[in-house]
Amino acid sequence: MMNDLEIFKVKSHVEFSFSDSKIAKIAEKAYIPELQQRKPKRSRILMKRTDNIIRFEIISQDIIAFRASINDIINFGKIIKDSLNIYYNF
Repeated sequence: MMNDLEIFKVKSHVEFSFSDSKIAKIAEKAYIPELQQRKPKRSRILMKRTDNIIRFEIISQDIIAFRASINDIINFGKIIKDSLNIYYNF
C-alpha cells in the first residue's frame, strides 16, 4: 500500500517584506533560534533574507505538516511584528 509520502510533497514559499533591511535583519535574527529548535520529521523550513525581504521555503510530506509549518511561520511573525511595534512606538 502506498502512503502519502510516496504520493506527493507540498512545496511553497512565504515572503515577508519589511519597510527596511534593518528591521528585516532584526526579524531574521529572531527567527533563527525558533527554526533551529523546530525538528519536525515531515516538514522542513528554509529561510533566506535579501535586503528587506525574508523568504521561507516550506517542503512538507503531507498537507497537515505543511499547514503546521505555515502556522509556525505566521504565528511567530505576528509575535515579531507586535514586538517591533512596541519597540518603535516607545
